[in-house]
Amino acid sequence: GAMRFAGRNALVIAETALALVLLAGSGLMLRSLGKLRGTDPGVDVEQVLTLRFARTARVGADSVHGTYEQLLERVRALPGVTAAGLSNCPPLGGGCNGTSVTRRDRPPVAPGMEPEVAVHWLSPGFPEAMRIPLVRGRLFDSRDQRGARKAVLVNETAARKIWPGEDPLGKPVSVGQGGFHDDTALVVGIVGDVRYASMSAPPEASVYLPYSQSPLAGTMLFVRTAGDPVSVAPAVRRTLREIAPDFPVYDLRTMEERAAESLGYARFTTLLLAVFGALALALAT
Repeated sequence: GAMRFAGRNALVIAETALALVLLAGSGLMLRSLGKLRGTDPGVDVEQVLTLRFARTARVGADSVHGTYEQLLERVRALPGVTAAGLSNCPPLGGGCNGTSVTRRDRPPVAPGMEPEVAVHWLSPGFPEAMRIPLVRGRLFDSRDQRGARKAVLVNETAARKIWPGEDPLGKPVSVGQGGFHDDTALVVGIVGDVRYASMSAPPEASVYLPYSQSPLAGTMLFVRTAGDPVSVAPAVRRTLREIAPDFPVYDLRTMEERAAESLGYARFTTLLLAVFGALALALAT
């Protein structure tokens, strides 16, 4: 009997210890969730409407840029819109493209040793719509057309990683995607870091290419509004239908919803740990 009693005691002690570990774990997760909420994503997610659209095969690469420019001009003129731009991958959403960068002012490095970067496409107006600060140099503008010298922007992390102790402005590079591999592009500006993977992942070294010099089939529209972003959605959709009737439009959400989704997984894990911890403690007692 004494043996069985001692065994049961040991089991209760082990169960209680396990429950306390689970509860402590959920407490730590809650703390890190609080920290995550205070993390700067590098963009302002409030009052931004986002939607995806794809160009169909009927719209050639030559005419697509004109369509994008016309679309942005019309969207910016809508009541309640303060800025609008295009990019291919939303901040905090993950799943963006990656590639390598080659410095053209240096002897070539061994294959596979080039610095890896995240690569994004954007139009003028995107940094303003997302409030991404320009650190030095300039943003993309009407100078960066097809046939002109190719231009890229880099973020601060890329500037430190690829040009440690140097100024990247005006430096020649080639980028492994978007038709920027064979030509030499110049770095025209440095922008602030943005968290693209999630709130918890540090910003990656990122390079931005202009849509005007590198047309991409699928893209996203980012619209900053003075009031509720959802209220401008019907007008934005109507404008898209008029200018690009055969572009399928989908995934219409506010940037705040996307940011909340990025925190959702961490929140769910924390809740799960807390529930299991409480259950284990109840069983042990």
